[in-house]
Amino acid sequence: MVTKETSTKPKRKNGRVSMQRVPLYVLMVFASAVLLLMLAGETEGKITTVDDSGGADYSNIQDAVDAAQEGDIIRVFDGTYNEVVWINITLDLIGNGSLYTIIDGTGLVGLAETGPSLVIIQADGCNISSFRMTNITNFMCAGIEIRSDNNWIFNNNCSHNDYGILIKDSEDNVIEMNSIYSNKEAGIGIDTNSINNSIHFNDIRNTGEYGIEVMDNSSLVTNATNNWWGDDTGPYHPSRNPDGKGDNVSDSVEFDPWIGKEDTTKFYGSILEKDTDLPIMNAVVHISNGDSIIYTAYTDENGYYEREVEPGNYTLTADKEGYSWFWELEIVMISEGESKEYTMELMKDQEASSVELTSSESRIALDDKDVTIVAITVMNTGEFNDTYTLAIGGNYSGWKVSLDAIGNISLQPGAYRIFFLSVVKDTGDSQNGEDKTENITVTITATSVIHGEVQDSVTIEGRLESGDDRFEVPYVPPAAIGLGFAAGGMVSVFAALRFYEPGRFKLFSLFIFLYSRIRKDTVEDSVPRGMIVGYLAMNPGSHYNTLKRDLGFGNNKLTYHLDVLGKSNTIKSRKDGRLLRYYPKRYKIPEVEGEMKRLSEILLEVPRLNRKQIAKIMQVSPNTVSKLVDALIEKGKIRYEMRGKEKLYSVIEPVSSFHEQSITHEMRSGEHL
Repeated sequence: MVTKETSTKPKRKNGRVSMQRVPLYVLMVFASAVLLLMLAGETEGKITTVDDSGGADYSNIQDAVDAAQEGDIIRVFDGTYNEVVWINITLDLIGNGSLYTIIDGTGLVGLAETGPSLVIIQADGCNISSFRMTNITNFMCAGIEIRSDNNWIFNNNCSHNDYGILIKDSEDNVIEMNSIYSNKEAGIGIDTNSINNSIHFNDIRNTGEYGIEVMDNSSLVTNATNNWWGDDTGPYHPSRNPDGKGDNVSDSVEFDPWIGKEDTTKFYGSILEKDTDLPIMNAVVHISNGDSIIYTAYTDENGYYEREVEPGNYTLTADKEGYSWFWELEIVMISEGESKEYTMELMKDQEASSVELTSSESRIALDDKDVTIVAITVMNTGEFNDTYTLAIGGNYSGWKVSLDAIGNISLQPGAYRIFFLSVVKDTGDSQNGEDKTENITVTITATSVIHGEVQDSVTIEGRLESGDDRFEVPYVPPAAIGLGFAAGGMVSVFAALRFYEPGRFKLFSLFIFLYSRIRKDTVEDSVPRGMIVGYLAMNPGSHYNTLKRDLGFGNNKLTYHLDVLGKSNTIKSRKDGRLLRYYPKRYKIPEVEGEMKRLSEILLEVPRLNRKQIAKIMQVSPNTVSKLVDALIEKGKIRYEMRGKEKLYSVIEPVSSFHEQSITHEMRSGEHL
């Protein structure tokens, strides 16, 4: 079981208790009172005034800043100031309220030499209060840009900019009581090496990509608790607050609690399948106090649950038909006002696990000079992902028997893998020239790693033949195979076998059969090439790593035989992104229909997945997923819904098998190979 606990209980910090629910008008009244008290107090620095209509010390802000001394106060009266302000000395810059004192960036587009933002703070310890900074929309421009430490940004309006406030390489700044909305990129951007900045009691809403964005994915968390995000449900974060309807927040932002949040005590989390981490829908979560179940919750299609509880000590378990609880119970404590994440795993039941083992031949004719090869197929016929091992047993004294299956074999439901059993005379074990055992039995057993009692086996009988009894199969070059397929009524037989799953194995065994009994001087090269041709006939479009894995060849061996088959025009290849896929010579290569069908089947089984989840399940690149979903949406096969800024995809209509239709046409025209 995997558990993860996250506590979001309000904490006392610096002698203050964080506020849970405070009306915004109360905050603004408080901000005005604080500002009046600050102005009424005694000051050490000189007070300088600015008024764009005249009658003050200066008519623009930058002139007053340039003339200021350390610790001065600059009072800016009502007006619209169309300028960029650089602050290179510690001072207080105080407006007459955000409704009346406006620094406007209209017309300042392209003035990179005077600074990208409206107010740029490069000195430590400054106070910027009671302004509206607006209409600077150049890339990476902000109403206020902080490039220094220990500044106080208080009671400002930063709206209709690229960023409302931008913090660069700065520490220990406090941003409080500001209105930050309708900015193009983000409300507040936190750039490289900016740490220990506090962001509280602000109105952050209706921004572009993020309300607060930590741009360098810093592991140091920015404290942004007790802000208003535009909705009582708080900001949206895909894992920490997926139901939030307010502005998005990036990682590395601590936003809980927020203004508007109810003081609820709850457990939440996900129920996942052991080993695969896939979500389990409609699982029941039992929250018990002692021996009694006090609360019950159910998981949604994403495996997510949540349940409000009273403070106390509980044990949590989960249940779902076809799954079992497998971990020791533990007591979990939850306090008043705390939201605690508790994620659990369930193990699929043995009854839902099944495996089928088949062989291309049940009886083989042994040859004391040649190698005999049998195809062994392992198929997951259960309802869940499973992992298997293969073992060899039986009586085959005097013969070398080997299987190219190495390690564990992991398969999704309905998936299969093909391995090759080889039988050859053991020349190192001869005794006084006596013949070897003429009759052998080889038993292959597949066993589930998760459920050891789930297994299947297949037995192959072999008999040594000689003289007229020997069953000889002449070597057939690859080029002759295509001619054989075009002959008589064989085409329809192959087509029928292609669409019947056991028939696929029988069809494949014919290729093995053609290459399994050959002359001693050709066995080293022809057997591997026959295996490759047969495998591609059943699995057109396989890429290099798939061939290497399923056939068990090393890099040098596989590269050599692919090169020979390609030069002899027996197979062909096609580049697919970073992959090179291989096909029989006359096979008509489909575009993306096969992957589209596979994606459709995945979404049919597990709806409402995002692109990242799809890429992980299909084991393809995000770029490939983008192409597939765009194509399926255009065809009207899938749809998406928005969860915050995230798209979740589901099936409208399952994709038909374009892949099989194209193969049917090729089979009927005798052009499959």
